[in-house]
Amino acid sequence: MLNLESDLLCLRLLRPALRHLLAARATSDDLPEFIPELIIFGFLIFYVTVYVLGSRWNSRKANAWFNAHHSVFESQFTKPGLPNTIIRDGAADMFQHATGRRSVTSLHTIFKFIPRHDLFQLVFTYGWILYDLRYDPKDGVMLDFKLATSPNDTQGFVWGIVSKYSLPTIKNERWDLVRFHGRPYMCTLLNFLQTLTKTQENPALHEQLVVMSENAEITETFFKHRAFQSVLQALKDPKVLKHFRSLSVCFDLLHLVVLHWSFFSI
Repeated sequence: MLNLESDLLCLRLLRPALRHLLAARATSDDLPEFIPELIIFGFLIFYVTVYVLGSRWNSRKANAWFNAHHSVFESQFTKPGLPNTIIRDGAADMFQHATGRRSVTSLHTIFKFIPRHDLFQLVFTYGWILYDLRYDPKDGVMLDFKLATSPNDTQGFVWGIVSKYSLPTIKNERWDLVRFHGRPYMCTLLNFLQTLTKTQENPALHEQLVVMSENAEITETFFKHRAFQSVLQALKDPKVLKHFRSLSVCFDLLHLVVLHWSFFSI
């Protein structure tokens, strides 16, 4: 207690001297020498402020989305993950894990945000629009299902529905819509790189959507299946189309089925 009182007394005694020293420094001719330091210090404060605010903004958006849909996760999974427990892989990439449903090994909800936390990346992201007019940075969420399957004689395939707005960039981001190695003779790198999907329109889909597949029979099988009719109806809803980016299914000979739902603007 005594030390604290003595420290406060010292500060009171030094306050006039410090005030006088700062005033003298401000009015001296040497002030221009400190301008670079002041600019650097001010920029560092601004950079840190942008980082903190941008990180919190992205975290709040991820938590808000997951909390809003948590009731759906609870009704479908025995272990849906807890609200406000988003796992962060940096300030712009986050995910949540759910499991405990028949025929579904796991579900990863993956959030990808605009890098609001990094001033340089943020400037580059929006500056790239001036170079590539098709580039449209948006926040997004992807539901990555890994489905359990039993061994059978089904050959591997890849299939997807994609929004036309995403076609210019989807092949750079979705490996399963570009190529796959479902057949044994495609294990070489050359054949692996030459396996490409075809893009086709389909009358069962909205004009904004296209099908990407290697085989038209796969499309017919999906579209004729009774369980898939609800998906087709949902993709005709303007509220869903506004945010929909892609839906893809990838099946390989290891009997791993990966189902991706990807959306914009969460």
